[in-house]
Amino acid sequence: MKQKKYLYIVITIIVISIIITAAYLNDKRIYGKIYNLIDEEQINITSSTYTENNKVVAEIKASDNATYIKVNDVGHIVDNNKLFKILTKYKCKKSKSNYFPYTTGDVIAEISIHQNNKPKHIILGNFNIWYETSDKVAYDIIDGDKLLQEILLLVEK
Repeated sequence: MKQKKYLYIVITIIVISIIITAAYLNDKRIYGKIYNLIDEEQINITSSTYTENNKVVAEIKASDNATYIKVNDVGHIVDNNKLFKILTKYKCKKSKSNYFPYTTGDVIAEISIHQNNKPKHIILGNFNIWYETSDKVAYDIIDGDKLLQEILLLVEK
C-alpha cells in the first residue's frame, strides 16, 4: 500500500515538473527572442502633419526625408538617414510588463515611424519601449539608455 502511495507521489512530481518545464520553455521562446528595433527595408516614408493643442506644429512631406520627434516636449525635425542609422543598431524583446497607460513625465523622447504600414511608437525615458498603436504589447529596447543618449545628441546638432 505504501509503495503505491509513493509511486503516486513520484508520478505526480514528474508530471508537475514536466508542466513547469514546458511553461518555462514556452515563456523563454516568447519573451527571450531578440528582434531588430527597426527593419529599414520595411519603413514606410509618409507625409505627415503634426498637431499639438489643435495647432499644426510641423508638416513633413515624404520627399523631405525627415521625421518629427519630440525630446523633452520640444519638437525636432531630424534627417531620416541619421535617425535610421541610429535605430538600426538596436535590438528589442517582447516585454512582460504593462506600461499602459504611461504619464508624460515618464517620457523624454518620443519617435513615431511607419513600418509595414503600421505606426510604430518608440518611447525613451523612465522605460525604453516600442509599441504599435493597434497592439498594446510593448517591446523592451535593449540598451535603451544608450539609444536615448544618441537621440539627445542627434537633436543637439
